[in-house]
Amino acid sequence: MNNDKKTLQEAFPLFKLLTLEECLIAIWWQYHKEGDNYKDVMCCGKPVIVGGWIGPEHAHCEICGKGIQDMTGLLPMSEVSASVIDFEKVDVPEDGRVWVPERFW
Repeated sequence: MNNDKKTLQEAFPLFKLLTLEECLIAIWWQYHKEGDNYKDVMCCGKPVIVGGWIGPEHAHCEICGKGIQDMTGLLPMSEVSASVIDFEKVDVPEDGRVWVPERFW
């Protein structure tokens, strides 16, 4: 790790970063895990909506509104703009703790 870089957790001190599975458990979503893949992710008896611009970066339930966000993905900055972290200034953890149980989109 470059000592001049912040950790991803330091970049987002208001959120506790979790693995994808920890996030799914934290918001009580049902799922099936096959290897590294999560399938049939459900909330309120229906499949969650998954989206992203650089891959699957966020998901939410259309019924109750709960959601999750990958903090290394595209993040909303305002109603009309979005951004990503500066990967030259932030170290991304290798343990997969990049998710938060929050709906941003």
